[in-house]
Amino acid sequence: QGLFDALVGPFVAFFRQHGSWALLMLLTISLYRLPDFVMGPMANPFYADLGIAKDGTMQVPADFSRAGWLTVAPAPGQRGPAVIAGHVDSHRGPAVFYRLRELVPGDEVQVVQRDGDVVTFTVRSSLDFAKNRFPTDLVYGPAPGPVLRLITCSGEVDPVSGHYVDNTVVFAS
Repeated sequence: QGLFDALVGPFVAFFRQHGSWALLMLLTISLYRLPDFVMGPMANPFYADLGIAKDGTMQVPADFSRAGWLTVAPAPGQRGPAVIAGHVDSHRGPAVFYRLRELVPGDEVQVVQRDGDVVTFTVRSSLDFAKNRFPTDLVYGPAPGPVLRLITCSGEVDPVSGHYVDNTVVFAS
């Protein structure tokens, strides 16, 4: 707990002082097992607001070092699926969710909100889906309580589009 407070405290104080919307997700998956994954999101604490694109899909963050919260979905801790998405990598190297695939059932994900409240989720599963067969209802559909969905790209890269053909979705509650 002391290490968590030492790492998070300055960011929470910044959010309170500046009053801007920010959602800092700290993946406190064992600080010893995935130290880079914990530090990655904290290096750039502001999260993008994501909406729905014209084609009906979820927007993705424009900045590869930032994750984004789907604002038409519940906020973390509210009833239903809170959705946070981030890129796995870019042409320059790893991005904010590069190590998302390493999360396993039982790992904890803590979302620190701008008011300093911490919402803790436990990873239940991590599944890969083809983008052209994405299970929209499973990911975005109603849930009986607060749940979290973390989404990034995965699989092979399509040589024509240059985009990954799959998504990894981490389910946590």
